[in-house]
Amino acid sequence: MFFFFFDLDESTIIKKCMEVYFKDKMGTNGYCDVAELFSDNIRKNDIKSSFNIYSEELVKLYSHNYPKSSNDLHTVYRLYSNKINDYIDGQEAFAILFWCFKIFKSKMKFEKHTEKIMDCFIEYLHKELKEISYSRYNTVVYCTDKIEIHIIKNVSDLLTTLDDLPEQKDLYYRGHSKASYKLSPSILRNDNLVKNENHIYQELLINCPNDFKNATHHIDYLVKMQHYGLPTRLLDITKNPLVALYFSCCSNPKNSGEIIVFSPQKSSVKYENSETVAMLSSLPLFSFEDQGELMDYLYIGKGNEEIVNRFIHEVKTEKPGFVNRIRNYDMDNCFVVLPKKDNNRIVKQDGAFIICGINYHPEKKINENLRLIHDNKMVLLLVTNKQKILEELDLLSINKSTLFPEIDSVSEYIKSKYND
Repeated sequence: MFFFFFDLDESTIIKKCMEVYFKDKMGTNGYCDVAELFSDNIRKNDIKSSFNIYSEELVKLYSHNYPKSSNDLHTVYRLYSNKINDYIDGQEAFAILFWCFKIFKSKMKFEKHTEKIMDCFIEYLHKELKEISYSRYNTVVYCTDKIEIHIIKNVSDLLTTLDDLPEQKDLYYRGHSKASYKLSPSILRNDNLVKNENHIYQELLINCPNDFKNATHHIDYLVKMQHYGLPTRLLDITKNPLVALYFSCCSNPKNSGEIIVFSPQKSSVKYENSETVAMLSSLPLFSFEDQGELMDYLYIGKGNEEIVNRFIHEVKTEKPGFVNRIRNYDMDNCFVVLPKKDNNRIVKQDGAFIICGINYHPEKKINENLRLIHDNKMVLLLVTNKQKILEELDLLSINKSTLFPEIDSVSEYIKSKYND
């Protein structure tokens, strides 16, 4: 029997998806939080809509109700019987597994049987993927050859861990309340969003022109859009580890949070007036198809010259001395950007950004070029005991009202403080 909650032997497609899912996660990040496969917070329509063009089979699969018994899993086999030897990527493998594992929801709760479930996963990995050495902490499975794990249960743990690491200058941090979250900017987490980046960008400018009166660089527009929650190619990071710790604890109390530590080389840290930032922050002004032409120009030396020249002209509006120095490394990479401290939230959060280039799957680039490496392993801080940590941070004036100084956030914090 493949899994103790599957009364089923015919599980070829599920086994293939398991292999693809874990190899994709381990190859990109070196770890994954298996709890995402059993999440109640991922909406069915969101998965379905992101595959409208990408996978006809997956759209059909998500048109069915979630399975309630092993018999319902034959829907997967019917759809994928002719594709068992075809290529399936990590994103599609996750979606298939997520659908299949809903059978588990009709039998028992994940939280009550976590240990048994995780033992099944580890047993499977050691049996089927022998070339990789695995271990786990709670629901997080990680490659012991690639990842250095540190467990953070209080503020003191964080400070001690950082102090014990080799002396590093210019460290940056990002906190996730789930270790399963993708290290990818919001615009790149959904196919429909990335294909409409240009429309999203332009429509906000058209509807809220007064909010951008003081913008002088392309990056200024993106920072303002990020501030108001519009999907962009920016990732928020901070120089303050306590701020990252807060974000790792502020939601999803049942899940392990994570703090990602970045130690970029000087060449990967840019000021907002650099040519590299001007190029990458100009990309949203171009359609998805035009960005494809720019990729062709970069990688095969061919592309629509009119679009390439228009791109150069756009960069020149900000950098008049710019000449055609469009390099693959710049356009395809991810860089830390140090913004102007002209925004209260940036000041309070000691914020900076990672800007991602024309690569639509930037996690690997970020991991390779920006993450902190110690003893040839990527450093990962897993966060538990969230409520206790939030109470400690509150004593240090790290809370919603200080990190989000807008009046609505401060009001919400004050209300919750006296409502307990």
